[in-house]
Amino acid sequence: MKFLATALLIGTAAAPAALAQTAPATPATPAPAAQTAPQGPAVGVTVKDTANGDVGTIEAINGDLAVINTGTNKVSYPLNAMTPTPTGPIIALTKAQLDASFAEQQAKAAAELQTRLAAGTEVFARDGSTKLGTIKAVDAEFVTLTTTAGKDVRLPKGGFATGRVGLVIGMTAPEFTAATAGA
Repeated sequence: MKFLATALLIGTAAAPAALAQTAPATPATPAPAAQTAPQGPAVGVTVKDTANGDVGTIEAINGDLAVINTGTNKVSYPLNAMTPTPTGPIIALTKAQLDASFAEQQAKAAAELQTRLAAGTEVFARDGSTKLGTIKAVDAEFVTLTTTAGKDVRLPKGGFATGRVGLVIGMTAPEFTAATAGA
């Protein structure tokens, strides 16, 4: 019995050492490959679609919008709708879809502007809050505006746009006053 107990003790004591010597070596884990950080929207970066097709290049970032030059149009697109990837931002629209959407929006805006260019409509400075006058008449090329000072001035139709409060022109009130002083 003494012999068995001694053998068990020796075997138990020797086992860990034997296991330590015969355990297979764990292969070294290779270092992860260098990963490129996702590239978000920035001026000069090419925007891709989900199929990796070129959509355009970012020309400017204005607040929460990027201006994408598609080669056909310059389209404002929300930054939060772009997904950063290692090769640059992607969007869910192709170049053709983005151009078509832009053309549709432009057509709607032009139709709304034509509807608003009518006698009796108030016109504001580009700040949208300073009233410059009221439309008196509209013809094929010009809008006759009666200013708040009571003068009638003719302005080209192309100078008007729809704003938050109605029609606006691309001038401040002082610029408009200076431009129409001789009218």
